Amino acid sequence: MAGIFCFLAPIRKAKGKLSQKMAMQHTIRRSLSIIFGFAAIVFISIIFVTSISKIPPSSISFNYPFLILAFLISPFSTFLNSWLWYQIIILLNEKPKFITVWRANMYATIMRYIPGKIWNYLGKIHWVSKSGISEKKILFSSILELLFIMIGALITSIYSLKIFIPNLSYFYFAGSLFVLLIIIHPKIIELPINFYLRLKRKSTFNLKFNYRQMITLSILYALHWILMGLQFFIFIHSFYPLDPKIIPEFIGINSGSWVIGYLSIIAPGGIGVKEGVFVFALKSFVPVSIAVLCAVLLRIFTIINEVATAGILLCFDRGAWKKLFSKKVT
Repeated sequence: MAGIFCFLAPIRKAKGKLSQKMAMQHTIRRSLSIIFGFAAIVFISIIFVTSISKIPPSSISFNYPFLILAFLISPFSTFLNSWLWYQIIILLNEKPKFITVWRANMYATIMRYIPGKIWNYLGKIHWVSKSGISEKKILFSSILELLFIMIGALITSIYSLKIFIPNLSYFYFAGSLFVLLIIIHPKIIELPINFYLRLKRKSTFNLKFNYRQMITLSILYALHWILMGLQFFIFIHSFYPLDPKIIPEFIGINSGSWVIGYLSIIAPGGIGVKEGVFVFALKSFVPVSIAVLCAVLLRIFTIINEVATAGILLCFDRGAWKKLFSKKVT
């Protein structure tokens, strides 16, 4: 129970800082998110049940070594995700303990399933600020992290566009990568960041990363997407045989559907939207009923991994709860 109250603590404190008007707007958005999320779950459940009835039992065969391997990749994936955010914080001239960043990232990941995309950032601010880093820098690092996640996802999803446009020229892929190289220049990428900060009535930032650091982080985040794509491919392959030749397209489908799901305004955690895009793209390689099954099971697989990782950390991190309630957020 202490862990549950811990997750709710930053929410209660954040609400106290909101003006009455902003609180009303937030309540409306949150209500819409809950309604949309509930409707998406019901709709997906109906489609899921209908699709299962159309799947021949002979087409499903479990391969337990692949299933175990898919779960074993999760700790490495979550570690890499936290380590990359840690590198961004270091480049902002801050040096917190890695365990602090890892803890904040794990707990904040669970909070993103709360309707409203702000809770993930509030969670990070709540826990990392205890190490003496200003809330402004934590927010800035989180925005940078999101941008690099987006860039990495776009890099890995470019190739999957050939699913929809089979005769797509390789000059398109080269041109797309060239455009991304321009976008990640420090002077250009700080424009949307500062625009977001102005909307939040925060002071703007002068991004001091050099171009090489931006490229390096973009490549590392793309590699992280490749790792997650391989993990999901192995998971699906554990119950339905997939052709290894489609791995590049599958990685792109996973990252591209995540981007579209995240950009959806009111879907909590992109639920429903990501699955819809994933099914639409994957049906080019497998029957629609199998694509629906894969999309739903991948969502469940992701939630289980994130909750299990945070739960394991929770079991060995009981001392953090006392610190949480004994110190105020800076």
